[in-house]
This record gives sequence, C-alpha cells and structure tokens, in this order.
Amino acid sequence: MKGKKSLLMMSLLSLILLSACNQAVKQQPTATTKTQETKKVKMQKVPKKSTLASQKVEEVKEEKIHLSSAATLSDQLLDVETGNNQELKVFVREAMSQIAPANSGQPVRYTVYLEHLLDKDKKVYVTNWTPVATQFSASTIKIFILINIYQQFKTGQLSPEEFYTLVEKDVVQGAGDMLHDSIGTTYSLEELCRLMMEKSDNIATNVLIDYAGGFDAVNQTIAQTVGENHHSKLERKMMDIRNIENGKANQINAKEVSQVMLKLYQGAVLDPETDQQLLNLMSHTKNRTKLPANLPKEAIIYNKTGEAAYRGIENDVALIDYQGEVFVMCVLTEMNGPGEVPETSTEEQAKSQVKAIAELGSRVTEWMLMTK
Repeated sequence: MKGKKSLLMMSLLSLILLSACNQAVKQQPTATTKTQETKKVKMQKVPKKSTLASQKVEEVKEEKIHLSSAATLSDQLLDVETGNNQELKVFVREAMSQIAPANSGQPVRYTVYLEHLLDKDKKVYVTNWTPVATQFSASTIKIFILINIYQQFKTGQLSPEEFYTLVEKDVVQGAGDMLHDSIGTTYSLEELCRLMMEKSDNIATNVLIDYAGGFDAVNQTIAQTVGENHHSKLERKMMDIRNIENGKANQINAKEVSQVMLKLYQGAVLDPETDQQLLNLMSHTKNRTKLPANLPKEAIIYNKTGEAAYRGIENDVALIDYQGEVFVMCVLTEMNGPGEVPETSTEEQAKSQVKAIAELGSRVTEWMLMTK
C-alpha cells in the first residue's frame, strides 16, 4: 500500500513539473519572435508624415524599408528610370497615398516626373503601375497644339490676327468661355490660343486642331519636339464621345511633356522670344488648384492642368521658378486605363487627387530651397 502511495505521489509531482516547464517555454520569446519585434520597433521609428525641416538620410532609408516590406499596390513605387532621388520618392509616396481609391477599390494609378533645370541629382520618375508609357492626357495635350500653332505663326503659314467665326457645329460642352458666347462671335487665332491655355477652352482647342492641320500635324509637332519615338499623341478632339467609345484616346507621357516645358524655358523649342510667349500664356492659367496651389505668391509658375470625371483624371504639369531654383513637375492620376470599364470619379475622389498633387508641389518646392 505504501509503495502504491509513493508511486502516485511521484506521478503527480512529474505532472506539476511538466506543466511548469511548458508554461515557461510559452513565455520565452523565440528567435523569430525577437526578430519580428525588432522589425516592429524599427518601423515605428519611421514618421508617417515626415517634415522637410527634420528629414534625414537615415529616415529616408527607413521609408524605403517600409515601402519594400509593405508590398501592397497602394504603397508600391516603381522606378521608371534609375537615378531617382530617394527623398523625392518619399514625398511622392506619402502624397499619393492620400488619394481615395477608385470605385473598384483599387488604388488610383499615377505617374510622377520631376527634374531640376541644372541639378540632375534632383530628379524622380516613378509610377505605381505598369506599363507606364502614357496616361490619359485630358487637357495637358493642349501644350503641343499651342506649339504647332505658334510654329505656323512664326513661318507665316498662319497669322495671329486671322479671324474665326463661331458656328453651331463647333460647339461642344466642357471647359471654357466660348460655350456661353453667341453663334457668330469672332475671335483672332491669338485669342483662341489664349482661351485654350488660360481657360482650357474646348471649343477653342478643337478649332485650333483644324487650323493646325489635324491630328497627324499635331503628332508631327510632338515628334519634332520630343523625338520620333514619342509616346504622347493626339487621336481625337475634345469631348468627342464617339471616338472615345471607339478606343481613340489622347495620351501624354510625363517625361516628354516635362522636358518640353524645360526646353521652352531655355528657348529651345521654336526660338527664345516665341517660347517665352507660350510660357506667358501658361503663367495665366486659371486653374491653380494643383501643383501651384500652396506655393508662395513670389513663385513664377507656368502650368497646364487636365481633368475629367470620366475615368477620374486629374493631371498637372508645371514649371516652377522660385528664388533661383527652376524645376519641372508632372503628376498624372487616373482611376483606370484603356481596356478597362470606364469609371467616373466622385467629387470626394477628385478632391483627394487635387489635394495630394497640391501637397506634393509645396513639399518639393520647400525641399528644393532647403537643398540649394
């Protein structure tokens, strides 16, 4: 009997000891757990919204770590070209991450190009989707139409004083003042150019496409300006719903249009005097809600926007000259692309795109001054 009691006591004692050991093992962190905790600590050091005044290279590196480890479409930044400035990439990611998703729930696609006139280390060309040759241009394509017309002014093929009379067949909806003018109103070609650039007038644009010689003539101007292997193209007139449904689309390449703006500033497109006239038209652009929105009044800004609720397009290209720093930025955003079921943006979605673009413009401008 005593032997049985002793055996029972030993069994109970063994069970107690085994339970205690198991509990200790559960509480002891494994090597994998320690590594995960270390990563979490490091990630917490990354500011959600870094300020330019305190931005450091180390913080930028940690943002890169966060970017690569997140591996989600909304945080994905793809280098279109090598040699991108890492700090500028952080600004792009942080600004674009604020944009509301498309109706499908997918992130809005975007492409951003930025280049300093002189300091080639201050450059970024990134996107969050592929392939990235072009995006829908909306009204940014009007820059190339303007170049074509002024080229013909220069050669004498057209005269700035030549008059056009508004006819019913040329009336289309959308942006601009001419929609509200009476049939029979007359305009000089120079005035049509002003309306196209300052007010983004769609009627003026369509009339000027005809004076330019049509789509092929404008596309030839693009080839002469940016090179034969260009991606930007004009395929239809403004508000041409029939051709939209047939798959015709006006496309813009962020780098091409940006470098044209730099060439205009340098007087290297037509001639210095004419190029300055083109920039002067863009200095009076009425829509300053995007890249120029938060910039100081002293900044000299030449910009052309493009927007359409159809496919949720919000674009802007701007050349900025402020306190001796000259640089160009182009931001293209859209809900979806060719071959996809078109979506129409809500007011809330459009506002989030505009706000993100405006924030990026101000952050980059401030950084340019700090890194002189």
